Amino acid sequence: MIFLGDSITDAGRFYDKEGLGHGYVRLLADHLGEHAHLINRGKDGFTAYQIDRYLAMDCLEQKPDAVSILVGVNDLFGTLNGAGGYDAREYGRILRHILTRIQDSGTRHILVMEPFLFPEPEEYRQLLPLCKEFAVETHRSAQENGALYLPLQKIFARELQQRPAQTLTTDGVHLTSLGHRILADHWLTLMKSS
Repeated sequence: MIFLGDSITDAGRFYDKEGLGHGYVRLLADHLGEHAHLINRGKDGFTAYQIDRYLAMDCLEQKPDAVSILVGVNDLFGTLNGAGGYDAREYGRILRHILTRIQDSGTRHILVMEPFLFPEPEEYRQLLPLCKEFAVETHRSAQENGALYLPLQKIFARELQQRPAQTLTTDGVHLTSLGHRILADHWLTLMKSS
């Protein structure tokens, strides 16, 4: 099972002798134990375009049974400062292309996670409508390709009704250990229900 994504998936994997990092991928590996072989290919700062560019090397050549993808927040920030070169619609087109390539390679089990932002710090609150645009495209891409979809923005919004944001995120984007645990728990629930 291969995990693709940005720094949230990466979670320091290059500094971990097993290459799993200290985030949700590690938690999933610990939970699944010998029942699954997990490979973390998350890369700090990656966008959908970069995942697509490195897809053969990071994923397709290994012919995984399942692929999990969490991407979008760097695409969102790239849209804001012009570095990404594309908007939410183009992001969706790239993501659909990624999913099609994975399916065409023979992988049938794909789980796509929604990009998310926390409403703290204050400036991120203003970005939530733009984040919603990227989430809509992510959901549409998953639906069109028959992939499982994990609505993380909604999940974390519910969590914020019970606890302060600082318990879930270190900076409004990256997750605390509790945030990673919540993500991993919901990932497992969705995968087991499929």
